[in-house]
Amino acid sequence: MLLSTHYSLLIFLFVGSYLTISYGDYIAAVAEHTVYMGIPPDATNNNNATTNEYNLQQNLQSYINLIKLATHHKVQIIVFPEFGLTPTNGKERSDLYPFAEHIPTVITTDRKHERVESTPIIPCHNPLFQDKPILSTISCAAKENNMIVVINMIDWIDCNSKNDKNCPMDGHYQYNTDVIFNEQGELMTKYHKSHEFPPFIGVYDQVPVPTEVTYNASFGIQFGLFICYDILFPNPAKSLRSQGIEHFLYSVAQGKIGEDTIIQEWSKANDAVLLSSNLGSGLKGDCSGILNRGTPLNVEKYHLIGSEYFPNDNILVAAVPV
Repeated sequence: MLLSTHYSLLIFLFVGSYLTISYGDYIAAVAEHTVYMGIPPDATNNNNATTNEYNLQQNLQSYINLIKLATHHKVQIIVFPEFGLTPTNGKERSDLYPFAEHIPTVITTDRKHERVESTPIIPCHNPLFQDKPILSTISCAAKENNMIVVINMIDWIDCNSKNDKNCPMDGHYQYNTDVIFNEQGELMTKYHKSHEFPPFIGVYDQVPVPTEVTYNASFGIQFGLFICYDILFPNPAKSLRSQGIEHFLYSVAQGKIGEDTIIQEWSKANDAVLLSSNLGSGLKGDCSGILNRGTPLNVEKYHLIGSEYFPNDNILVAAVPV
C-alpha cells in the first residue's frame, strides 16, 4: 500500500523529563492520536472508496511516524488507542466495512505448561495480505523498528446463518479488536472486546462470553489485554489479575475525566500496571498515561511537528518498573 509522502520532513519535539531506568525496567510508550476522517484535498467527486482509502493511509502514516519516533527513545512496546484507525461516528455496520480486515487466528494452547503455537504469520510483504493494508503496514513497522506494537482495528469474521443462528444479517461478525505484533512483525495474538459500549452494539458485534487473552513479551513480562468499556466489568481484566497478571495493555476512547478517575482508580484498586493509550492528542492536555498501581509514572513526551493532519500527535514514554 502506497502511503503519502508529505511526512518525510517531520521534526520530533521533546517535552518532559529524562527517564530514570533501573535494572529490569522495560521502556513503554502510549500514543496520543486523533483519528483523521476528512476529504482528500484533490477530490473531484464524492467517491467514498477513494476517501476511505485516503483517510486510512493518513492514519497509518501517523502510526508509522509515531513508531519511528518511539524507536529513537529505545521503546520496546507501544500501544495505540481505540478507534485510532476507524470512524468514531459510524451509525451503520456498513460504515465500518472499508476499515475491517480478516485477522488470522493464531492458535496457542497450553498443555502441562507447554506452548503449542501455529506457524508464524508475518503479514509484512506477504502476498496473502496485499488486500489487508492495516495488518501488512503495521507488521512492517513493527519489524523495521524492532518493536512490539499494539493496535486497535476491526476483525471481519464470515459466518453463515444456516449453521450459526447468531450470524448477523450481513453474513459476518465485526469485532472491536486489539492486535499485537512482535519485534519480527509476527502477528502474535488478537483480543475481541468483551463488553461493547451500548451505543455501538449493532455496529460492532459482541462475543457471547468474555475472553481472556495474554501475551508474553520478549523482555519477560506477561501482559493482559482489555479495551475501553471492559474496565467496568470483572472479566476479563480482574479475572486475569486474580491469576497473577500485573501488567495490562489498554486501548481506550475516553474523556480526560475518565483517564483521571476510572482508569487511574482501576490501576490503584487492582494493584496493576496499566499502559493506557487514549484516543485524542494535544500539546497541552494529556489524554493517555502509564500507571504503576494507580500512580502516573513520570513520562517523556514527544510530538510530531510538521505533520499536515496530525500536528498534535505525540507519544508518552516511561521506564516501567517490574
